[in-house]
Amino acid sequence: MSLLSLSLCFHRRASPLALIAPSFQTGLEVQEIRKSIRRISTGSTQFDELLQGGVESQAITECFGEFRTGKTQLCHTLCVTSQLGYDLG
Repeated sequence: MSLLSLSLCFHRRASPLALIAPSFQTGLEVQEIRKSIRRISTGSTQFDELLQGGVESQAITECFGEFRTGKTQLCHTLCVTSQLGYDLG
């Protein structure tokens, strides 16, 4: 592979069509979509209450804090809990 072909691989840009925002949705359509969202338990009832029932599915949730505060443990717990059936978590 030549240097030119390598440089072309790294300088590709997104097509303008990929940057177009999704089409407009009414509030009723968004409400119907949100009905399918479930909450994933963190394993702690108090933390679940703080999050209004757990971590939302179909969303990106950011977890941050100082080191040794349980961020990794929370992520591992959510990985396991998300694999369980809905009745178990």
